Amino acid sequence: KQWYQRRVAITAGEEKILLTTGRLTTGAAWVRTEEGRVLAPLRSDAFASFGRADPVQYIGAKYISDMTKVAEWIAAAKLDPNDPRNAPLLHLFNASAKDSALASKFFRLDILEQYTYFSSTEEMDNDPRYKLMRMRSEGIPEYKVMKMIPMHAKEVKNFQNQIEDETEEKQELQAEMNIFEQNRLAVSRYLQAIQEKIAARTRAIKPVYEVTDVVVEEQIPDIGTLGRSLAKLLEPRRPLRPQRKPRKKVTNQAIGVTNVDLLINISQAHSLPIRKQNAVSYYGIQSAAVSLRPYVEVSFQRNTRTTYVEDGPNPQWNQQVILPLAVPNNEYSSQNLRSVNDMVYFNVFDEIIVDILEDERLRETDVHHRRERRFLGTFKIPFSTIYINSRIEGKFRLKVPAVILGYRKDHDMRPQVVQEANPDMLMNVQGPADKNSYLSIFITVEPPLAPQPPLREVFDTTESNALIEMCALYEREYRIKFPDRGIRTLVSDDNGKSVFITRFISPQSPPAELIPESTVEYKSIPTLRKIAKFVSLIPYYQDSIVFAAKCDIWVTSELFLKMLAGDEEEHAVLLCNYFLFLGIDAYVVVGVGIPEGETCYVLTKIDGNNIFWNPATGNHYFQNGSYHSLTSVHFIFNACNIWANTQKYVEPDRISVNFNFTRHWKAFMKRPSDPLSTIQTATLTYGMTNTTVIAELQVDLEKTLTDKMMEWRERHVTRWNRHCRELVRSLLPKLEAGELTEEEQQNTLQSILESYHVTGFPLNLRYKDLKSIVEAVYSTNVHVSEDARAEFALAVYIHPYPNNVLSVWVYVVKLSRKQ
Repeated sequence: KQWYQRRVAITAGEEKILLTTGRLTTGAAWVRTEEGRVLAPLRSDAFASFGRADPVQYIGAKYISDMTKVAEWIAAAKLDPNDPRNAPLLHLFNASAKDSALASKFFRLDILEQYTYFSSTEEMDNDPRYKLMRMRSEGIPEYKVMKMIPMHAKEVKNFQNQIEDETEEKQELQAEMNIFEQNRLAVSRYLQAIQEKIAARTRAIKPVYEVTDVVVEEQIPDIGTLGRSLAKLLEPRRPLRPQRKPRKKVTNQAIGVTNVDLLINISQAHSLPIRKQNAVSYYGIQSAAVSLRPYVEVSFQRNTRTTYVEDGPNPQWNQQVILPLAVPNNEYSSQNLRSVNDMVYFNVFDEIIVDILEDERLRETDVHHRRERRFLGTFKIPFSTIYINSRIEGKFRLKVPAVILGYRKDHDMRPQVVQEANPDMLMNVQGPADKNSYLSIFITVEPPLAPQPPLREVFDTTESNALIEMCALYEREYRIKFPDRGIRTLVSDDNGKSVFITRFISPQSPPAELIPESTVEYKSIPTLRKIAKFVSLIPYYQDSIVFAAKCDIWVTSELFLKMLAGDEEEHAVLLCNYFLFLGIDAYVVVGVGIPEGETCYVLTKIDGNNIFWNPATGNHYFQNGSYHSLTSVHFIFNACNIWANTQKYVEPDRISVNFNFTRHWKAFMKRPSDPLSTIQTATLTYGMTNTTVIAELQVDLEKTLTDKMMEWRERHVTRWNRHCRELVRSLLPKLEAGELTEEEQQNTLQSILESYHVTGFPLNLRYKDLKSIVEAVYSTNVHVSEDARAEFALAVYIHPYPNNVLSVWVYVVKLSRKQ
């Protein structure tokens, strides 16, 4: 309290006023006991939270972790011990003074952390929901795929019982599976183990980032870019041959939910099969004057789009179709997009007009026609290939059935010249006559998606440091001169270690039944075709689908044959090793092909002819032929050396494959040397295929396809012609051996052709699983028919090769009874 006193003083007749001021201080305190405890009453609700709060946080210093400094500040501040507001701090100060452990420095996270515990450790371990989450986190097979955990503990028991029942059902199904389905499951488990191993090694090493991975920006114009822009203004205009402009790619996070489509431009087709002159005897056509009325049907994820109909075996459409893209959970991440294993099917059909007028007396007044279609050829592209390559453009070879009833292929593009002494040996360097059919298309994704960049990390290796330094220098020098061409000297094996690429090449013996008895036939085209077909029948698995990142895993031929699964690298290495065993000069070619993108082929040099072999399809192309599915050659290697293409051109028909020209090829080894030790086994062991199992699989596959046909034709009754089925079944073994002639087929089906209009074709497929074969038959749309009296015949034949490699033939026929 302040108080004032007024006092008046008179001095020398003058009156003065004196003011006296002062300060009176009073205080109150709680009584202390002899032990020093303050006898304060209980705090009110306003101060009840102070004791539960962090006193350090209370004074506004919650980020201070050095309690010694806090204690020193409390002592220097001389806080009033009787003030209730200072009680938490003084309590902390007294506790720190008595606690000797406080003198040692430590990191304090939270002195009241125990208040955040929901339950004890023992209760957590015994909680059923926590057990499920822990098993899911540990990666137990039955639980690691779980996305939802029951909310209440009482629901966990029923949930676990359901999982156990599903596991028992899977085990029972696996026990009933044939050896091929069991092998497929074993391959899936093995590939998953490799994926986890590669992922673990990727996490263990330090990621390698580039500026473009972190900073996304437009290129700043400089003198070089301005000069190129001015040069483009002076270039001659070619409106009849426009060039596609590159588009800016969109990050996956910027994509909406339903705005991703496949843009497909179908340009033209070449050399399609044409109708026979006696086509009316096969099926009733209104007019046989038109040789063909083809159109293209594109299907993806059971969505279908078609082009309009053109005339002739070389039609031009120049039409664009759009198909929507659906991804799991509408998540457009790189890993999720790579997991989309759907195929884009391109099927070419011939539209025919069938006269279905039943009463000839009404022909002058009534017109009754039905449009039908006949299958001519197909090819398919995995969506993962489109996503990785951003766009695919080129001329694709159609897979035309070996026999199409009512059609012929006689439009040779080149004459075939053979050696008189050996008619199986092709001697014309320009290649043989081409009877294949082709389709020109352009396909991309809208908006353009940015694929996940490839792994740039260096894995562990057993190679010497000197070899690794040579590889790094060789690749760096080549990329500086040719940044757009790929080069690899070290590849990753199934153990996640880097291996020098030439160690995979070594002569290995193919199955004995594929080797001719006479060594003279080793270099004949039929022998090489037979071996290439065996390699192409091994199931194809793309690494980009199996692994989350763009990572190629190379495995040995022994493991490849054991798993019966691999991509272009495994097929090319095995085929090259087979050719080397036969004494053929063979190399592995790495470049870009359609539709695979980055791929591997095999190059053989036989009697002056350079032949490129596609190991995934078994097709072969002469270097100077009219068509190549291999569009560019980047580098070639064998067991001794690596040659990088330094020529101006990369197209197979425009390059020289003479490796002695140093101007054309940059060799890894400057001087010829002996090959490095190989990682391949010297002898491959092939198991015998069980014919009894094959017979059972053939029956099951035929039954599955017949059931599916009836399911697809749910609006109509499906009638089966058993007599026709037995006739076409007898033709399939001859088709596999390549011994069926058109005359023999005509004689076999003569009894059917007298009473029915017949259309049909055989399909030759590799056996991967039942689903892939069912999808291949469905894509032909042979089941689509509005004829209520139509009959069908379906026959299956499986030809076994050693080591459980199967060639599956499916012959599908539709019959319409003649009026």
